[in-house]
Amino acid sequence: MRKRELDKFKKLLLLEKQSILQHLVSLEGASESELSQTATGDPVDLASVEISQASIQKLGNREKKLLSKIDYAIDKIENGEYGICENCGESISVARLEARPV
Repeated sequence: MRKRELDKFKKLLLLEKQSILQHLVSLEGASESELSQTATGDPVDLASVEISQASIQKLGNREKKLLSKIDYAIDKIENGEYGICENCGESISVARLEARPV
């Protein structure tokens, strides 16, 4: 793979990482705000908050896993191993990497 293509993928991965980190910060802020506003609600309000908190946590966990994959892909770019299948050692097509760069 050419250096220009590798640079493009690295930039794409770094932008995605930045976007996820910003989203995680906003989720954390929303979660804290929601908890402070409903500290003394009725049982239905508290149940709703618990469901919302579980959803936020699930989203956060998924995004944290994706961050790990992004970091792994960036490491592979820096080590010259990006775009090579770990199972068979064949090159992965650019079109495939554009669809799913991690």
